[in-house]
Amino acid sequence: MKWSLLVLASFFLQVVSLHAQNGPNRVVNGSFEDPTIPDESVAGGPLAGWTSDVGFEIWRGLFGFPAHDGSQHLEMDVNENSTIFQDIATVPGATYRFSFALANREFDGCGSFCSPVSRIEASWDGNVVLTAEQTEGSWKVFETMVTATAATTRLQLRAAGESDSLGDFLDDVQVAAVRSHVITGVVDAAGFRPRISPGSIASVFGNFAEMTATASSIPLSESLGGFSVTFNGTPGTLFGVFDGEFDQSNVQVPWNLGVSSSKAEVKVHWEDESGEFWSEPFEVDIAPASPGIYMYPPGTTQAAVVNFKAGEEDDVIAGSWAQAPGTVDPVVGQPAAIGGVVTIWGNGLGPVSPLPATGDIPPAGTVPFTDKTVRVFIGGVEAQVLSAVLQPSNVGLNQINAVIPVGVAPGDDTPIVIEVECDDGMTIRSREDVTIAVRAAP
Repeated sequence: MKWSLLVLASFFLQVVSLHAQNGPNRVVNGSFEDPTIPDESVAGGPLAGWTSDVGFEIWRGLFGFPAHDGSQHLEMDVNENSTIFQDIATVPGATYRFSFALANREFDGCGSFCSPVSRIEASWDGNVVLTAEQTEGSWKVFETMVTATAATTRLQLRAAGESDSLGDFLDDVQVAAVRSHVITGVVDAAGFRPRISPGSIASVFGNFAEMTATASSIPLSESLGGFSVTFNGTPGTLFGVFDGEFDQSNVQVPWNLGVSSSKAEVKVHWEDESGEFWSEPFEVDIAPASPGIYMYPPGTTQAAVVNFKAGEEDDVIAGSWAQAPGTVDPVVGQPAAIGGVVTIWGNGLGPVSPLPATGDIPPAGTVPFTDKTVRVFIGGVEAQVLSAVLQPSNVGLNQINAVIPVGVAPGDDTPIVIEVECDDGMTIRSREDVTIAVRAAP
């Protein structure tokens, strides 16, 4: 299998980004379309995504009254005032626009029996943030800004008018992120640990993206659609920026970033026709190396390690990954044979010679070898490292070729660790829980 240009790095990095591809409204069933009821009717019962205390009615076109969004809405005062709530995922420190539509029931001949005022009390994280009132039988949107303090926040809406079983129509509840240009985390893009190094690929998370954009050519650019990331004031080069529930940018750290302070200030920057915005600095650990092994599928600790087929007589499946069959679909899985050669795809092995420009691949005809000593341990046994290089056709992607050592016990969850020895004698290791599958020698 041939991997070239952005293909291999983008494969690993976009796998990470799948977690960020969600819609802007964090409320589940905010327009009360689930369950669907017959036209010109009302119904009670459970409401997807929401919990209620004393019940409610779902309306669908009864008396010809339309929903504000979609085809259905709620009546919150059925037999008595009711409350609905749900817990939504939020980013601590991020700002959200919390909105809903409210209408009074004054249109169906109830006359003096109808409440003169419909009132909804909205709470965020246990605190009342908005009390909305509507006297007319038409929809009016109310909104307020709220800030999250935790990864989960309770959203609650309570009918607060006269409890008379008539009124308080509710629809189109939304909680949407307001781009506050906040960074909530910076990690090594392979191992997801909060430490980066010059030339490595970092994933920056937070609340900052106004759009989704990905690089389409090499050299990578320092800006995508007005978005950029800096490290101690020096721009990185961007694989992409992803607008979603949890915004993310994948970026190569500048090769010339100093490490003497052991800390780096990371900022995101956005510039468009509405102005120029900078985030507050986010401090991250920086070291001469930050070794990590890419993992796949998402949510697992299975290493991206490929078996090398030496010849036709070799029983290795060409292009197979060193994992148990069926665990890395659509790629073929085959445990690595003891004595066989594998390629480990990694990140953060430190400087190389010759050194390419940040965001670029090495000059044609060159293979940049790592300057530092790189070791690999498989099942706790040190492996023979044949080479540790910067993959010549991908930006910032490290490639280690190593031999599966004798003495490793076969198994589907064999730990694999990269260790980099720095100039001062300090050694930095990748995560200890990343694994491959190993089999006995054929």
